[in-house]
Amino acid sequence: MNKYTFTLAIAMMSFTGAAPAQGDSSDPQALNVALAANKMEFTAGGRLMSDVAGYRSDFTVLKSGAAISDARIRASLTYDKLYLYADFDFTGGKFSQKDIYLRYNLAESDGIAHSLKAGFYADPSSMSYNTSRYQYHFITRAAPVQALVAGRQLGASYKVYGKYLLLDQGIFAENRYNNQAAGHQGFTLAGRWVCKILNSDNLTLHAGAAVRYAKMSTGWVENNIFRQAQSFGSSLETGVDANEQFLHVDLPWASSNLNASGELLLRTGKFFARGEYIWKRVGKTRPDEELLQAQLGGVWSAGSVAAYQKLNPIRSNSFDGAYAEVGYLLLGNRYTYSDEMATLNGMNDSHALEIVARYSYVNLNDVNKGEYFLRGSKKFYPSEITFDAAQASNSNEYYFDYPLPSTSVPGGLAHLATLGLNYTLNKHVKLMAEYKYSFVDHYYYDLDKNMHAAQLKMMLSF
Repeated sequence: MNKYTFTLAIAMMSFTGAAPAQGDSSDPQALNVALAANKMEFTAGGRLMSDVAGYRSDFTVLKSGAAISDARIRASLTYDKLYLYADFDFTGGKFSQKDIYLRYNLAESDGIAHSLKAGFYADPSSMSYNTSRYQYHFITRAAPVQALVAGRQLGASYKVYGKYLLLDQGIFAENRYNNQAAGHQGFTLAGRWVCKILNSDNLTLHAGAAVRYAKMSTGWVENNIFRQAQSFGSSLETGVDANEQFLHVDLPWASSNLNASGELLLRTGKFFARGEYIWKRVGKTRPDEELLQAQLGGVWSAGSVAAYQKLNPIRSNSFDGAYAEVGYLLLGNRYTYSDEMATLNGMNDSHALEIVARYSYVNLNDVNKGEYFLRGSKKFYPSEITFDAAQASNSNEYYFDYPLPSTSVPGGLAHLATLGLNYTLNKHVKLMAEYKYSFVDHYYYDLDKNMHAAQLKMMLSF
């Protein structure tokens, strides 16, 4: 290989270009340099996304304004059947690791392709998360995806795909840097399986399912006791004020996750409809014997494990969410579909114009039936405690400020409706505009119900 050609290729990494988040080497925005002598192809790129938003709410003030929501530099190298991809994010002036992986394309036969992949990338358990943000038809992914889907992980996977099927499964690590305070590395098993019932140039109908199981084994030590916890949440589908206060949970003693989801996608030349339902269960384990020993001698100490468990109840929690998206191409050639990813591609035709709409909901509340929430103390109480005449002069209801700890989780419930208009000036510049209405139901923010947002996004890729 000519050393000057190689030097030029490396220098081009500093240019701003684009490649998709999942490393599709056929990306039309990317800057490609072919090194034919060694059957190598180098791609350098990057992208910038900037948002403007104005909000109106019932009580809590959201921060209207502008923000850089995405700023990346990325590169890829193809050599024969090997494909190396790296993607780095500098949003907010801070470096963060995005995709970096190696893929080996095995032999293709009868229209069926096989590949092995290893590195840091989105696990296969979501249609939405396996679609690049640059190819997405909305300013953000839907709230249930943000809240309930894991996203990128370190691992390895095996994929089989063709015109009528996709089988994608792998094993992943819990912590990509293994830098937890205590504990050892956990693991994740994840898979997504899609049947493309109809699939041609102008029509696609697919149905799929995904499952993800994660065993978490990292945490920290406090008072000589190993502890674990998990937190997750979502913004109200906006990038300028991405606060998760209305949709957020903190789950002590979380030790496992089980996700199950189903998906549908329909694409014609000028129309698409797609959606997912996502269910998540968080399992918990707790060292009750160790905690019992640690609390002996206190004012409210229990004398046995059974007594401690009664005074400190614990249970697993379940959450769910779903979204449905539709779009119609007013100007432009047609919508296209990726057989390799089993996802809808973005608009890349010059002067393409589309109208889109989305409904989504996410439920991060897991409240025990019959419990009553007292806003002043921010606690859940049994709905009623009735005493007989021997204990009181009547049988009225009583509430106490020292109830047993509740296992209810008030993470918030939101229904969101979006109407958007997207315009592609050319394959390098896209503009997006949205109006969003959100209905919020949160125990801690009962004065907030109605949220309105007007948003604009500009995406640049060269």
